[in-house]
Amino acid sequence: MFTGHWPGVHGDGVRRFLASTREFVERADDLLGKYFKAHHRGVTLKQILNDLSPKLGTWPQETAAFLQFAMYGHLMRMEQNGMIRAEGTAPVTYALV
Repeated sequence: MFTGHWPGVHGDGVRRFLASTREFVERADDLLGKYFKAHHRGVTLKQILNDLSPKLGTWPQETAAFLQFAMYGHLMRMEQNGMIRAEGTAPVTYALV
């Protein structure tokens, strides 16, 4: 399997990679659900990244900002599923429905 961001993996490495990816997604979903319940007034993506990034993994400083793309995907899915709403512009605030 070749992802474009990580070295290619083969055989059991593919299963391990996919399991690790699923665990990350599930951990992020869980953390976001709890985070929104604790922040009723709404939060920005920047706030989410500052607070949850250390709980999701360790990143080299020069790559830490790229977590925004994964988190944004989670937020879009949560919004599409009617769990949160986005309000305003630059910066957008996200809050539970």
